[in-house]
Amino acid sequence: MLLYGFLYLTGQACLRVVQKQTHKKQLFYADDFRDYQAILLGDSVFTSCYTDTENQSLWIKIADYTGLRTFPGALDAAKICDIRAAATYLADKILPNTLIIIDITPLQSFHANDRKFENNFFHLIGYHSATISSVEAAWNYIFHPILSPLPFYRNFDLAEITLKDITKKNKLNNAPYFYNRKWDLGDTDFAQKRYTDFWVAFDPKSYTSAKTEHLSQLVETLAPKTNRILFVFTPLNRELIHTFSKPAAAEALISTLERNKDNIEQFLQTHNLAYIDTFDSVPSEGFADLIHTNALGDDIMARKIAGHRLAGSSAKNK
Repeated sequence: MLLYGFLYLTGQACLRVVQKQTHKKQLFYADDFRDYQAILLGDSVFTSCYTDTENQSLWIKIADYTGLRTFPGALDAAKICDIRAAATYLADKILPNTLIIIDITPLQSFHANDRKFENNFFHLIGYHSATISSVEAAWNYIFHPILSPLPFYRNFDLAEITLKDITKKNKLNNAPYFYNRKWDLGDTDFAQKRYTDFWVAFDPKSYTSAKTEHLSQLVETLAPKTNRILFVFTPLNRELIHTFSKPAAAEALISTLERNKDNIEQFLQTHNLAYIDTFDSVPSEGFADLIHTNALGDDIMARKIAGHRLAGSSAKNK
Protein backbone atom coordinates (compact mmCIF):
# COMPACT_ATOMS: atom_id res chain seq x y z
CA MET A 1 0.00 0.00 0.00
CA LEU A 2 2.83 2.37 0.93
CA LEU A 3 4.67 1.43 -2.27
CA TYR A 4 1.59 2.16 -4.37
CA GLY A 5 1.13 5.49 -2.58
CA PHE A 6 4.75 6.39 -3.31
CA LEU A 7 4.36 5.41 -6.96
CA TYR A 8 1.14 7.39 -7.22
CA LEU A 9 2.64 10.58 -5.80
CA THR A 10 5.83 10.37 -7.84
CA GLY A 11 3.73 9.58 -10.88
CA GLN A 12 1.65 12.71 -10.40
CA ALA A 13 4.82 14.77 -10.33
CA CYS A 14 6.02 13.04 -13.49
CA LEU A 15 2.78 13.85 -15.29
CA ARG A 16 3.45 17.54 -14.78
CA VAL A 17 6.77 17.09 -16.56
CA VAL A 18 5.06 15.31 -19.44
CA GLN A 19 2.40 17.98 -19.80
CA LYS A 20 4.96 20.71 -20.20
CA GLN A 21 7.62 19.01 -22.29
CA THR A 22 6.13 16.69 -24.90
CA HIS A 23 3.84 17.72 -27.75
CA LYS A 24 3.15 14.20 -29.00
CA LYS A 25 0.27 13.65 -26.59
CA GLN A 26 -0.96 17.19 -26.02
CA LEU A 27 -4.45 16.40 -27.23
CA PHE A 28 -5.32 14.77 -23.92
CA TYR A 29 -3.61 17.35 -21.73
CA ALA A 30 -5.21 20.47 -23.19
CA ASP A 31 -8.20 21.87 -21.34
CA ASP A 32 -9.45 24.48 -23.79
CA PHE A 33 -9.39 24.38 -27.60
CA ARG A 34 -11.39 27.55 -28.12
CA ASP A 35 -8.27 29.66 -28.59
CA TYR A 36 -7.30 27.67 -31.70
CA GLN A 37 -8.60 28.29 -35.19
CA ALA A 38 -7.02 25.11 -36.59
CA ILE A 39 -6.25 21.68 -35.14
CA LEU A 40 -3.97 18.96 -36.51
CA LEU A 41 -5.33 15.44 -36.21
CA GLY A 42 -3.46 12.28 -37.14
CA ASP A 43 -0.46 10.16 -36.26
CA SER A 44 3.30 10.71 -35.85
CA VAL A 45 3.70 12.19 -39.35
CA PHE A 46 1.95 15.30 -38.00
CA THR A 47 3.92 15.47 -34.72
CA SER A 48 7.09 17.06 -36.18
CA CYS A 49 9.33 14.59 -34.35
CA TYR A 50 12.35 15.42 -36.48
CA THR A 51 12.79 19.15 -36.04
CA ASP A 52 15.24 20.94 -33.79
CA THR A 53 12.84 23.50 -32.33
CA GLU A 54 9.11 23.99 -32.08
CA ASN A 55 9.45 27.00 -34.35
CA GLN A 56 10.23 24.53 -37.16
CA SER A 57 7.17 22.41 -36.42
CA LEU A 58 4.24 21.92 -38.76
CA TRP A 59 1.73 23.68 -36.52
CA ILE A 60 3.90 26.76 -36.01
CA LYS A 61 4.60 26.96 -39.75
CA ILE A 62 0.89 26.68 -40.56
CA ALA A 63 0.20 29.48 -38.09
CA ASP A 64 2.96 31.59 -39.66
CA TYR A 65 1.62 31.14 -43.19
CA THR A 66 -2.11 31.39 -42.45
CA GLY A 67 -2.45 33.47 -39.29
CA LEU A 68 -4.49 30.61 -37.79
CA ARG A 69 -3.35 29.55 -34.34
CA THR A 70 -2.89 25.80 -34.76
CA PHE A 71 -3.06 23.10 -32.08
CA PRO A 72 -0.80 20.00 -32.34
CA GLY A 73 -3.45 17.34 -31.81
CA ALA A 74 -1.74 14.46 -33.63
CA LEU A 75 -0.89 11.37 -31.57
CA ASP A 76 2.38 9.50 -31.88
CA ALA A 77 1.90 5.86 -32.93
CA ALA A 78 -1.84 6.36 -33.50
CA LYS A 79 -3.83 3.93 -35.58
CA ILE A 80 -7.02 4.72 -37.52
CA CYS A 81 -9.23 3.88 -34.56
CA ASP A 82 -7.25 6.27 -32.38
CA ILE A 83 -7.68 9.14 -34.83
CA ARG A 84 -11.41 8.46 -34.85
CA ALA A 85 -11.37 8.42 -31.07
CA ALA A 86 -9.51 11.74 -31.04
CA ALA A 87 -12.12 13.25 -33.36
CA THR A 88 -14.89 12.16 -30.99
CA TYR A 89 -12.95 13.59 -28.09
CA LEU A 90 -12.65 16.93 -29.89
CA ALA A 91 -16.14 17.17 -31.35
CA ASP A 92 -17.79 18.84 -28.37
CA LYS A 93 -14.74 20.90 -27.36
CA ILE A 94 -14.04 23.01 -30.44
CA LEU A 95 -15.64 26.20 -31.67
CA PRO A 96 -17.88 26.06 -34.76
CA ASN A 97 -16.00 26.13 -38.07
CA THR A 98 -12.62 25.31 -36.56
CA LEU A 99 -10.32 24.06 -39.33
CA ILE A 100 -9.52 20.36 -38.73
CA ILE A 101 -6.49 19.14 -40.71
CA ILE A 102 -6.27 15.32 -40.89
CA ASP A 103 -3.37 13.32 -42.28
CA ILE A 104 -3.66 10.40 -44.69
CA THR A 105 -0.22 8.81 -44.64
CA PRO A 106 1.15 6.50 -47.36
CA LEU A 107 1.05 3.60 -44.89
CA GLN A 108 -2.32 4.33 -43.35
CA SER A 109 -4.09 1.46 -45.09
CA PHE A 110 -1.57 -0.89 -43.52
CA HIS A 111 -2.68 0.16 -40.04
CA ALA A 112 -6.41 -0.12 -40.57
CA ASN A 113 -7.13 -2.65 -37.83
CA ASP A 114 -9.76 -1.25 -35.49
CA ARG A 115 -7.78 -1.32 -32.26
CA LYS A 116 -7.62 1.05 -29.36
CA PHE A 117 -4.55 3.14 -28.70
CA GLU A 118 -1.66 0.68 -28.54
CA ASN A 119 0.55 2.79 -26.31
CA ASN A 120 -0.87 1.86 -22.90
CA PHE A 121 0.46 5.11 -21.47
CA PHE A 122 -2.98 6.41 -22.46
CA HIS A 123 -6.37 4.78 -22.11
CA LEU A 124 -9.29 6.10 -24.11
CA ILE A 125 -12.47 5.45 -22.18
CA GLY A 126 -15.59 5.38 -24.31
CA TYR A 127 -13.75 7.57 -26.84
CA HIS A 128 -14.61 10.62 -24.77
CA SER A 129 -12.01 10.98 -22.06
CA ALA A 130 -8.46 9.98 -21.39
CA THR A 131 -6.80 8.77 -18.22
CA ILE A 132 -3.21 8.00 -17.48
CA SER A 133 -1.70 5.60 -14.99
CA SER A 134 0.40 7.36 -12.39
CA VAL A 135 2.08 4.05 -11.59
CA GLU A 136 3.15 3.68 -15.21
CA ALA A 137 4.36 7.26 -15.27
CA ALA A 138 6.45 6.72 -12.15
CA TRP A 139 7.94 3.58 -13.67
CA ASN A 140 8.77 5.35 -16.93
CA TYR A 141 10.42 8.41 -15.44
CA ILE A 142 11.78 7.24 -12.08
CA PHE A 143 12.66 3.55 -12.12
CA HIS A 144 13.36 2.90 -15.78
CA PRO A 145 16.30 5.39 -15.89
CA ILE A 146 17.76 3.68 -12.82
CA LEU A 147 17.41 0.13 -14.16
CA SER A 148 18.16 0.71 -17.86
CA PRO A 149 22.01 0.63 -17.53
CA LEU A 150 21.87 -2.84 -15.93
CA PRO A 151 22.75 -5.67 -18.36
CA PHE A 152 19.78 -7.85 -17.31
CA TYR A 153 17.22 -5.07 -17.82
CA ARG A 154 15.82 -5.01 -21.35
CA ASN A 155 12.39 -3.36 -21.18
CA PHE A 156 12.87 -1.28 -24.33
CA ASP A 157 9.30 -0.44 -25.10
CA LEU A 158 6.95 2.08 -23.52
CA ALA A 159 9.37 3.18 -20.84
CA GLU A 160 12.23 3.94 -23.22
CA ILE A 161 9.98 5.60 -25.79
CA THR A 162 8.38 7.96 -23.30
CA LEU A 163 11.74 8.69 -21.76
CA LYS A 164 13.02 9.75 -25.19
CA ASP A 165 10.03 12.04 -25.55
CA ILE A 166 11.18 13.97 -22.50
CA THR A 167 14.95 13.93 -22.80
CA LYS A 168 15.18 13.96 -26.61
CA LYS A 169 18.03 11.46 -26.25
CA ASN A 170 18.51 7.73 -26.36
CA LYS A 171 19.61 6.93 -22.82
CA LEU A 172 21.28 3.68 -23.82
CA ASN A 173 24.04 5.32 -25.84
CA ASN A 174 23.46 8.99 -25.09
CA ALA A 175 23.13 9.72 -28.81
CA PRO A 176 20.65 12.28 -30.12
CA TYR A 177 17.44 10.63 -31.32
CA PHE A 178 14.92 13.29 -32.25
CA TYR A 179 16.42 16.10 -34.28
CA ASN A 180 16.25 17.66 -37.73
CA ARG A 181 17.75 14.60 -39.34
CA LYS A 182 18.05 13.74 -43.03
CA TRP A 183 17.60 10.04 -43.71
CA ASP A 184 20.71 9.49 -45.87
CA LEU A 185 23.17 11.54 -43.81
CA GLY A 186 24.87 10.57 -40.55
CA ASP A 187 22.95 7.78 -38.84
CA THR A 188 21.55 6.07 -41.95
CA ASP A 189 20.96 2.87 -39.97
CA PHE A 190 18.04 4.64 -38.30
CA ALA A 191 16.05 5.06 -41.52
CA GLN A 192 17.07 1.67 -42.88
CA LYS A 193 16.00 -0.19 -39.75
CA ARG A 194 12.62 1.55 -39.67
CA TYR A 195 12.11 0.70 -43.33
CA THR A 196 13.26 -2.90 -42.85
CA ASP A 197 10.86 -3.38 -39.92
CA PHE A 198 8.00 -2.27 -42.16
CA TRP A 199 9.17 -4.34 -45.12
CA VAL A 200 9.34 -7.56 -43.07
CA ALA A 201 5.65 -7.15 -42.24
CA PHE A 202 4.64 -6.00 -45.72
CA ASP A 203 2.52 -8.32 -47.85
CA PRO A 204 1.16 -6.70 -51.03
CA LYS A 205 -1.48 -9.44 -51.40
CA SER A 206 -3.04 -8.44 -48.08
CA TYR A 207 -3.76 -4.89 -49.20
CA THR A 208 -5.75 -5.09 -52.41
CA SER A 209 -7.98 -2.12 -51.58
CA ALA A 210 -7.63 1.00 -49.48
CA LYS A 211 -9.68 1.43 -46.34
CA THR A 212 -12.03 4.44 -46.53
CA GLU A 213 -14.75 3.77 -43.97
CA HIS A 214 -12.85 5.63 -41.27
CA LEU A 215 -12.79 8.78 -43.40
CA SER A 216 -16.59 8.80 -43.56
CA GLN A 217 -16.73 8.23 -39.83
CA LEU A 218 -14.37 11.13 -39.18
CA VAL A 219 -16.52 13.45 -41.27
CA GLU A 220 -19.73 12.24 -39.60
CA THR A 221 -18.18 12.89 -36.19
CA LEU A 222 -16.84 16.36 -36.93
CA ALA A 223 -19.34 17.74 -39.48
CA PRO A 224 -22.02 18.73 -36.93
CA LYS A 225 -19.46 21.15 -35.43
CA THR A 226 -17.42 22.25 -38.43
CA ASN A 227 -17.55 22.05 -42.22
CA ARG A 228 -13.88 22.98 -42.49
CA ILE A 229 -12.33 19.51 -42.67
CA LEU A 230 -9.19 19.20 -44.74
CA PHE A 231 -7.49 15.89 -45.48
CA VAL A 232 -3.79 15.83 -46.37
CA PHE A 233 -2.05 13.08 -48.33
CA THR A 234 1.35 13.18 -46.66
CA PRO A 235 4.62 12.57 -48.57
CA LEU A 236 6.41 9.37 -49.51
CA ASN A 237 10.20 9.06 -49.74
CA ARG A 238 10.53 7.13 -52.99
CA GLU A 239 14.32 7.50 -53.09
CA LEU A 240 14.66 5.70 -49.76
CA ILE A 241 12.61 2.77 -51.07
CA HIS A 242 14.83 2.45 -54.14
CA THR A 243 17.97 2.74 -51.99
CA PHE A 244 17.09 0.03 -49.50
CA SER A 245 15.21 -2.40 -51.78
CA LYS A 246 15.93 -4.37 -54.91
CA PRO A 247 14.25 -2.86 -58.00
CA ALA A 248 11.40 -5.37 -58.20
CA ALA A 249 10.61 -5.14 -54.51
CA ALA A 250 10.74 -1.34 -54.60
CA GLU A 251 8.35 -1.19 -57.53
CA ALA A 252 5.96 -3.64 -55.84
CA LEU A 253 5.75 -1.49 -52.73
CA ILE A 254 5.46 1.82 -54.55
CA SER A 255 2.80 0.42 -56.87
CA THR A 256 0.72 -0.79 -53.92
CA LEU A 257 1.03 2.53 -52.09
CA GLU A 258 0.09 4.48 -55.22
CA ARG A 259 -2.92 2.25 -55.84
CA ASN A 260 -4.15 2.71 -52.29
CA LYS A 261 -3.64 6.45 -52.51
CA ASP A 262 -5.54 6.65 -55.80
CA ASN A 263 -8.46 4.69 -54.34
CA ILE A 264 -8.67 7.01 -51.34
CA GLU A 265 -8.43 10.07 -53.58
CA GLN A 266 -11.30 8.78 -55.71
CA PHE A 267 -13.35 8.30 -52.55
CA LEU A 268 -12.66 11.89 -51.42
CA GLN A 269 -13.61 13.27 -54.83
CA THR A 270 -16.79 11.20 -54.99
CA HIS A 271 -17.91 12.53 -51.61
CA ASN A 272 -16.78 16.09 -52.34
CA LEU A 273 -14.34 16.13 -49.42
CA ALA A 274 -11.55 18.72 -49.38
CA TYR A 275 -7.98 17.45 -49.57
CA ILE A 276 -4.42 18.41 -50.40
CA ASP A 277 -1.99 16.08 -52.14
CA THR A 278 1.62 16.30 -50.91
CA PHE A 279 2.39 12.66 -51.79
CA ASP A 280 5.12 13.73 -54.22
CA SER A 281 5.68 17.30 -53.05
CA VAL A 282 8.67 16.81 -50.74
CA PRO A 283 12.19 16.09 -52.09
CA SER A 284 14.17 13.27 -50.54
CA GLU A 285 16.20 15.67 -48.40
CA GLY A 286 12.95 16.65 -46.65
CA PHE A 287 12.60 13.24 -44.96
CA ALA A 288 13.93 11.66 -41.77
CA ASP A 289 12.82 8.19 -42.91
CA LEU A 290 10.24 6.62 -45.22
CA ILE A 291 7.29 8.88 -44.35
CA HIS A 292 8.34 11.21 -41.51
CA THR A 293 9.42 14.66 -42.64
CA ASN A 294 12.10 16.88 -41.15
CA ALA A 295 12.00 20.68 -40.90
CA LEU A 296 12.21 21.14 -44.67
CA GLY A 297 9.41 18.66 -45.31
CA ASP A 298 7.20 20.19 -42.62
CA ASP A 299 7.69 23.64 -44.13
CA ILE A 300 6.66 22.39 -47.59
CA MET A 301 3.55 20.71 -46.21
CA ALA A 302 2.64 23.84 -44.23
CA ARG A 303 2.87 26.00 -47.35
CA LYS A 304 0.68 23.59 -49.30
CA ILE A 305 -1.91 23.57 -46.51
CA ALA A 306 -1.80 27.36 -46.26
CA GLY A 307 -2.54 27.64 -49.97
CA HIS A 308 -5.85 25.79 -49.71
CA ARG A 309 -9.05 27.82 -49.71
CA LEU A 310 -10.17 26.38 -46.34
CA ALA A 311 -6.99 27.75 -44.73
CA GLY A 312 -7.42 31.16 -46.32
CA SER A 313 -4.63 31.52 -48.86
CA SER A 314 -2.62 34.72 -49.17
CA ALA A 315 0.02 36.02 -51.51
CA LYS A 316 2.89 35.12 -49.22
CA ASN A 317 1.90 31.45 -49.31
CA LYS A 318 2.19 31.09 -53.07
